[in-house]
Amino acid sequence: MASWGLIWTTYKIVMPMAFTVMAVYAQYAMLFPGIIMHGNWTFADESNPWRQVAIVALWYFFDSLGNFAPTFCKNYLPSKAAIIILTLIKFGLVYTSMLCVERYNPDSPFWLSLWMQIVNLVLNALLGGLFGTWAMILGTTNPAQVGYSQKVAGFLLASHGIAGSAIGGAIGVTLTTAFLGTKAHGSAAAKL
Repeated sequence: MASWGLIWTTYKIVMPMAFTVMAVYAQYAMLFPGIIMHGNWTFADESNPWRQVAIVALWYFFDSLGNFAPTFCKNYLPSKAAIIILTLIKFGLVYTSMLCVERYNPDSPFWLSLWMQIVNLVLNALLGGLFGTWAMILGTTNPAQVGYSQKVAGFLLASHGIAGSAIGGAIGVTLTTAFLGTKAHGSAAAKL
């Protein structure tokens, strides 16, 4: 059993990577499935159940590639600062995902094109998996420091991933219902 002192000391060491993991999972839950599924997917009719299956399969395929990519290039591990900066820049893809939704951006054939939908989905899933994996690796890989436990670091990073999923999910539901509305019921904001 870890003491509170060990947990606190370890947390101070892994805090930047813990918040990076939280940001990656928040981005993930914010976009998928809510905003991504509301995109202008023109390859199949909305009532076709295979449409959703294809979108989910595409997302998880590229997310898995991102998760496993660090095992293919074991000699390359970016710096912690690089992962933090790249994760912050990736918030721009949240904005582009919203541009790919017709209710939010109705007058832009470029953003509403099927190819832009696919590129956006692939980049979000691939980079989310890659940055999340790198942040978890970097967060648990520290030089021998007094008061540091790799097991405690892993638990702290995982708990931040869960918190990020909860935060991102709440934001995603808010964006999907309040700002984007639903086809069956119209915009929730317009009804108020």
